[in-house]
Amino acid sequence: MRGNAVKHSCVRHFLFAITLGLGLMGISSTAHADINLNLTGDVGTAWTSSSDDGVSSHYSWSDDLSGMPATNGTVAHNGEALNATVTLNHAITMLASGTWTYLALYLYDTAGFPSVNTATTTSIKLYNGNALSYQTTTPIQFTTSGQIVPAIGLWPPDNGAPITFDTLIFTSTIDSIGNGTSDTLPLNTAFLNYQLTSPSTNPTNAVPEPASLQLFGFGLAGLVGLRRKFQRS
Repeated sequence: MRGNAVKHSCVRHFLFAITLGLGLMGISSTAHADINLNLTGDVGTAWTSSSDDGVSSHYSWSDDLSGMPATNGTVAHNGEALNATVTLNHAITMLASGTWTYLALYLYDTAGFPSVNTATTTSIKLYNGNALSYQTTTPIQFTTSGQIVPAIGLWPPDNGAPITFDTLIFTSTIDSIGNGTSDTLPLNTAFLNYQLTSPSTNPTNAVPEPASLQLFGFGLAGLVGLRRKFQRS
């Protein structure tokens, strides 16, 4: 009798250990799952905008990208890896005349932007056909709200020469999502944005900028471009 009791106790402990191990494996894989996206864009459908305020000249283009899952098909979590390959229908060239430029992949939910702070750290490779046109030497962190935005900034691009590419490969980590209300973010829509700012082409109309405006960052510029996009749609 005692031997049977010991045997049953060992079996229970063994089954409990297996169950616990499988549970921990499930938690781990869920918390660290990769998001892998293959997106495509038709450069011919890009929307562009430009402006000149007498101090700076701003230029922006954006391409809607297809290939995202259906509504709420992808949910981003803290700590996940995000890998995105963006293939355009023909090569484009980043200008080299700006004082700063940036490329950003905007991922968001069409239901709206929650008040959720996000941060990503991103490396990128740009290809023109099979030839590598550019790659970051140091991962770049970008912080915004309500969206996941892998982005890189270049001041000016590379060595001052234009960069031509038709494929972009983003390798990112979602460093954080949340401000106390949520630590996840649904994603179902994507677009690629490129912005360039250079000295005004008509500086005679320049108006002195307040010091605060001089701190205008490329993250804010991206959100402005996004608002314009939604106004058009």
